[in-house]
Amino acid sequence: MENRQKNYGSVHDTKASMMYNRFLKQYNEWLSGGPIPDTGNQDIKYFLSQQRKRLEKRGLHRDSSIELRGLLASAGAIPPKVGKKYTNVTEFRTAQRNTTYSRGGRIIGKFRKKEILYQTITFANEATVDGTEPCTCPSCGAVSQIKALFEGCPYCHTRFLMQDLYPKVANFYSIEDLSYSKEEIKRTLTPWCGGGAVIFTVFMLAYLAWERAKTGDPLTLYSMICPLIGYPVIGAFGGYMLFALKTLGYIFWRAMQSLGLLFATSGSKNRLIRFMKNYEPDFGYENFANQVIALAKNIIFSEPGEDLSIIRGPWDGESFQNITDIVYRGAMSVGNCWQEGPYVYADIDLYFCDTYDRGSSMKEKNDRIRMIVGKNIQIPQDPGYSIHQVSCESCGASFDAMKIRHCPYCKREYDMRDHAWTVMKIRKTGGKPS
Repeated sequence: MENRQKNYGSVHDTKASMMYNRFLKQYNEWLSGGPIPDTGNQDIKYFLSQQRKRLEKRGLHRDSSIELRGLLASAGAIPPKVGKKYTNVTEFRTAQRNTTYSRGGRIIGKFRKKEILYQTITFANEATVDGTEPCTCPSCGAVSQIKALFEGCPYCHTRFLMQDLYPKVANFYSIEDLSYSKEEIKRTLTPWCGGGAVIFTVFMLAYLAWERAKTGDPLTLYSMICPLIGYPVIGAFGGYMLFALKTLGYIFWRAMQSLGLLFATSGSKNRLIRFMKNYEPDFGYENFANQVIALAKNIIFSEPGEDLSIIRGPWDGESFQNITDIVYRGAMSVGNCWQEGPYVYADIDLYFCDTYDRGSSMKEKNDRIRMIVGKNIQIPQDPGYSIHQVSCESCGASFDAMKIRHCPYCKREYDMRDHAWTVMKIRKTGGKPS
């Protein structure tokens, strides 16, 4: 960790590492049935609550854990992305994820993965609050702690759109890790080398006995001393070489599979930044990526027919209903970007590894989620901490506009594009099984 701090020298390094470890601990507790991590932002909390509901609805029990692995280069950080309002620090650790799915007491799926687990921690550049400070409700004037207002004013029940109390984990994802720790190499090489030594020695001794039987020479202990010493060494080396070839072949095969992602995402970041700089000089690509990933996850784990404010167009909720877990693969491609009136739009492809419930078994599959997202560029976002009262422009009623698109009283539509990126279309396209 000292090398990481020396290389990047960020004032957020120590805090980011602490946040990473806190979120991982809380996330592991959540995987075991514990509370939702309070170190995650609002989007992560909503996603995790929806995912737990999905598992309960399908009658699935999941035992899962993420354990850090003993690699020499087991931790690190990507140089901080500093914007005008926020700084994003991405930390990573090498980890082992073990997951078991069961239904009715019968195991229907087991997954064991080595991965590099990334977390993006967002810091506000301006002075922030921790949520315990008093705040006056803009509607009724009652005083409450700021963090209490996330669920609405406890007195008048007015709902608000509120920015998170930073720092928060804004995104987490993983990619496959093909490296080995010292302990893993020992565990893996032992059967390969031992098996190679035994098989080669037995084969060569049998061949030697057969040759001597043909010539009539007796097989003596003295004649077997050199083979018993040399053959196991040669066999162990042969086992080691087979293991090396197998590992290199698998790495090459996975690299070939990743070429498609590499070409699909090439130039996407610069393309989007160039477009958005015309409208938002302080546009941050990392913040955008965190938002659209959260949008996709929250829609996928919503129920069909829900009146979501985060999506404006029709969506096929049924096609997502048998997805029980979704892991972002660290890849996003950006297609066309355009402006229509006060709104800007972008074609986005996100790449996930999804876990599907197939009734009697579980299956992992790589999917591509295609979206069009839009946002109002004529309404500036408030810098730093802010609170927005959500009230219907028609009847004045207050409601949770983060999750409800139409006023539950007069049915007037609430346009989330005025406050954040919103999904206009979303659909799932196929991918190759992992």
